[in-house]
Amino acid sequence: MQGGRMAKQSFVNVVIVLMAGAFILFGAAWASADGKSMLEKSGISVGGFVDTSYSTNLNEPADRQSNGRVYDTEADSFRMNTAHLFMGKEATAESRAGFFVSLDFGKNADVTAQDGTSATDQVDFQEAYVNYLLPVGKGLTVTAGKFRTLAGAEEINSNENMNFSNSYAFGFGPKTHTGLRLSYDVSSKVGLTLGALNGWDNLDDNNDAKTLEAGVSLDLTDKVSWNHAIYYGSEQDERTSSQRFFYDTVMTYTPSSRFKFVTQVNYGKEQQDGARSSALFDRSEGIFDPDFSDSAFGQNSRALLGNGGEWNALVGYANYTPTEKLGFTLRGERFDDYEGARTGIDQTLYGLTLTSSYQLTPDLMTRLEYRYDISNQNVFGTDAADELSNNQTTIGAQLIYSF
Repeated sequence: MQGGRMAKQSFVNVVIVLMAGAFILFGAAWASADGKSMLEKSGISVGGFVDTSYSTNLNEPADRQSNGRVYDTEADSFRMNTAHLFMGKEATAESRAGFFVSLDFGKNADVTAQDGTSATDQVDFQEAYVNYLLPVGKGLTVTAGKFRTLAGAEEINSNENMNFSNSYAFGFGPKTHTGLRLSYDVSSKVGLTLGALNGWDNLDDNNDAKTLEAGVSLDLTDKVSWNHAIYYGSEQDERTSSQRFFYDTVMTYTPSSRFKFVTQVNYGKEQQDGARSSALFDRSEGIFDPDFSDSAFGQNSRALLGNGGEWNALVGYANYTPTEKLGFTLRGERFDDYEGARTGIDQTLYGLTLTSSYQLTPDLMTRLEYRYDISNQNVFGTDAADELSNNQTTIGAQLIYSF
């Protein structure tokens, strides 16, 4: 068994090296005039970004961990978050076959790597899929492989978000799925999606059942969009009798080029199957323990230890860009975890985040962020190893270079 795992990992490493080489070759081709013309004619696009940051926690936690965070978990530390590369070709009526591959290097890759992959080598295929546009009606797109979730207002890629840190709704929601997805645009304003998946953040299925996915995207006006996503299926290891239901909706209002407002609401329910572990009631355990944070926010976002319960989230964003280079985003959030199904503790979390961004060059952006978290339980670290607080304050700085 050990030899099989080593052989599998060696194969994955070879594939990663080959993919990295392909990205370099395509990048070199893109850099030349002839190569750029060739890639443009083929419809292939390449690009990426590099993301690095520094975070400090004013609680001065003894373990130097900012509990409950997705990526920015290390306090008072520089962090190489991600070197992200992508390559893809859109499926169109003129060229019906398409593909997309994206590769992450860095600390973030270990957090969001799917269950069934190595989560300690700082390398992850964030997405890898092929698709085909069937000549059905306006065009039915069939996608097979690993792809990002329909749920949520935030993305894995930091350059696509408005804040440096991520919300609790993002942390406890799905990130990626492996399976089959059908997408159809009923009109220019209505899109439908159906899928059959291995589950939440699973490369291989962890039980004998599949998770069903349904999505509706609506462009109500040229300034208002409203997206809906539903996931239903068995997510616990080797248990098909416990079902998880999850609904997520995001509404975006863009009244002008200077202002943008986003609201996210979701609700989840997990059926309990098996005895609840008493460790979930121990304040030293659960996702707020640094040794558990990767699995809770990363590949193991399934309900912890077969625990049932309900949870919901409300997140609001207000973005203001007074100039083409300067921007500000205020995010407020609430996360209710009844019976500790997601965090391991029956609690209500609140967060308030203010992020400023400045475009130093067309390719280089910097962010500075202040964030305050509070819970109705003592779950955040302090300067005393045996004491916890009900709140924490962090400050972060980030640099992102996109190409």
